[in-house]
Amino acid sequence: ADQKITYTGPTACTYGQACIAQATALGGIVNFESDTPDICIVTAGGAILAKKNETGVCHIRAWQNGNADYKTQAIVMNASTLSLGDLPHGTYKTRYSEALTTTGGYGPYHYQVTSGSLPAGLELIKKCVEWELSGMLHATPGFVHFTLTATDENQVSTSRSYSFYIKKAELIISNTDQQGNHSLSVPYGRSHTVEKMPGVWIN
Repeated sequence: ADQKITYTGPTACTYGQACIAQATALGGIVNFESDTPDICIVTAGGAILAKKNETGVCHIRAWQNGNADYKTQAIVMNASTLSLGDLPHGTYKTRYSEALTTTGGYGPYHYQVTSGSLPAGLELIKKCVEWELSGMLHATPGFVHFTLTATDENQVSTSRSYSFYIKKAELIISNTDQQGNHSLSVPYGRSHTVEKMPGVWIN
C-alpha cells in the first residue's frame, strides 16, 4: 500500500549542530535510517548526526514497519568550525582552575598539549567527561606560550595557541589602629619601605 510519506524536515544540516529529520505518513509512526552511513547516521527518532566535518550529501530513508514503501531524502551536510574557548590569566603562587570549553563538533572532547608546555604547576585534569586546567601556579611571572588541541568523538580536531600571562601576586600589609583598618597592596617580589604615621600608611 502507498504510505504517502511526506518529508517535512530540514534539507541542510551543519556538523555538530542539532538536526532532526521529520516526516508524516498515513497510518503510523515514521522511522528513519541512513543510506550513506559513512557520511551520516540517523536515529530511529530522526536525529541526524554527521560523521565527518566536511561538506557532503546525506541520504536518509523514511519508512514504516510492515510497509515496503519508503521515502528517500537528500540532505546537504555542511562543515563547521570547531573552536577552543578562552583561558583567563593567572597569578603567581595562586591556585588556578578553569574548565576547558569547545564549540562545534560532537562532545565529549579529548584535550592535549601539542606545542610548548603548560605553566609550571598546572596540568590538564579530566573529570568524568569534562576537562579543566588547574593547579598551583609556580611559573615565573610573565607570558607562557603553548598550544591545546581538542578532539571530538568523531576524531575531528582543532587547535589554539595561547599566550598565558602570569601576573605578580600582591602582598597585603595591614595595620589596625585607633583610626580603623589600613592596608597597602604591594606586588609580590618588589621592595617597598613603609613607615607608620598616625592613621596613615605611606610608601
